[in-house]
Amino acid sequence: MSWRTSKLFVRLRQFGRSTGLNSRLAKLVFGRDYEGKFDSALASYLKEGVCVWDIGANRGYYTASFAQAVGPSGSVYAFEPSPTNFLALEEACEGYPKVKCLQVGLGKEDGEFHFRQEGGKGTTSRVMETASDATETVQIRTGESVLREYGVELPDVLKIDVEGLELDVLRGCSAALKSDRLAVVGVEVHFRLLKERGQEHGPREIEQLLRGCGLVVTWPDPSHIIAYRN
Repeated sequence: MSWRTSKLFVRLRQFGRSTGLNSRLAKLVFGRDYEGKFDSALASYLKEGVCVWDIGANRGYYTASFAQAVGPSGSVYAFEPSPTNFLALEEACEGYPKVKCLQVGLGKEDGEFHFRQEGGKGTTSRVMETASDATETVQIRTGESVLREYGVELPDVLKIDVEGLELDVLRGCSAALKSDRLAVVGVEVHFRLLKERGQEHGPREIEQLLRGCGLVVTWPDPSHIIAYRN
């Protein structure tokens, strides 16, 4: 376990969020574009010919850049369950024949789940626990199911941004995580949303799960993990 997922640090994060200090401290320590370190670390593994799974592709910001990086000999599978976001994703990926957009989310089990579509860019849209908090239903599959049902190939690179569902996604992707082919996993860790889902210790479990698959876990900033195979 790293200090970033210790009980004390998690409590300090919760206090910082409630007082508005977290974003200020992050910008002070890491600079205004503090997520840039995560982007750069992930980009260093994107080479001609590799396969990327973009899990939680949203409207395709990362997807298009992945497609450019892996070139015509590579492949990108973009997973996005939201019908609204999916339309924008397909538009963003026009002209990239090696991108396959799949209107399905990933999780720890197959099924139909409650989903809340947020306005604007939809970046905070997410799977919900109850129908009363949802605006629609979406399809979720495990990583194993999409390998079997959708003809998806095993990834070299995994990028996960799923608004609190990241532990569930990883639990459902054991085949991909244990594959020698997998070089790196990039995860945005949503501490508050994990806690709301009853997974207060989710960040620690994410670290443990990734290390258990033989990956080295690093934190380029307070909310992102880059886990790579040595």
